[in-house]
Amino acid sequence: MDYGALLSIGFTDGEIRVYASLLELGPTSTGKLIRQTSLQKSTVYDCLERLMKKGLASYITKNGKKVFHAAPPEKINEFAEQKENEFLAQKHTISLIAGQLSKTMKTAKAQEKGAWMFEGWHGMKTAFDNILETAGNKEGLVFSVSIHPSIFARFSRFINKFHQKRCKKRIKIRILINEQYRNSLGKSREREKYTKVRYVPEEFSTPAVINIYGDRVLIAIWGENPVALAIDDESASSSFRNYFELLWSRADK
Repeated sequence: MDYGALLSIGFTDGEIRVYASLLELGPTSTGKLIRQTSLQKSTVYDCLERLMKKGLASYITKNGKKVFHAAPPEKINEFAEQKENEFLAQKHTISLIAGQLSKTMKTAKAQEKGAWMFEGWHGMKTAFDNILETAGNKEGLVFSVSIHPSIFARFSRFINKFHQKRCKKRIKIRILINEQYRNSLGKSREREKYTKVRYVPEEFSTPAVINIYGDRVLIAIWGENPVALAIDDESASSSFRNYFELLWSRADK
């Protein structure tokens, strides 16, 4: 298969080999990836780190070991769109490659329940896209919203796009926002359909933002290089929902 078009939009040969192997193997360890790709251990780790930043890989820790998982190949198209000015002539080729890669995925490699890490802005986009795909009809809940000033503008653009997509899918949400954001993030959310907002004092905020959709809990820490932990577990979701309801009952409108 000709991967030249992927190289032109910022993928390295190693990243392509590791990603293609992840699709073929399903959730796997670095040992298997090293054998499959014939790359050095350090190279495989570097490629995995870059793929996670691109939103194309994540991992879960099992028995003290990391098990890596590939994001759907369609994510390549989204990554490519951000660099459209650089590779417009090859966009059709990229789409064909994504389609070919989809055929290599194991039909039985459904993502296991567990905790998955996402890193970087591309990783966060993958994590939040997964929310939209798996939320179902259950109301979403978000609380402890606190954002570092240095990334506030970028976060605002990111989260506004997410909520636009959410509203198109008619996913209802209740959100608890730090009082200091009442006239910024708060007003933006209040204008949206399917959205209810209340406010909590600064002392109730934490460095992490808790997002609950269906049985998934996404704990996001927003910094220059944001990270998120996605937990697919009904009991964890239920516990966070109960805590949210306690805060909601005491929050200001």
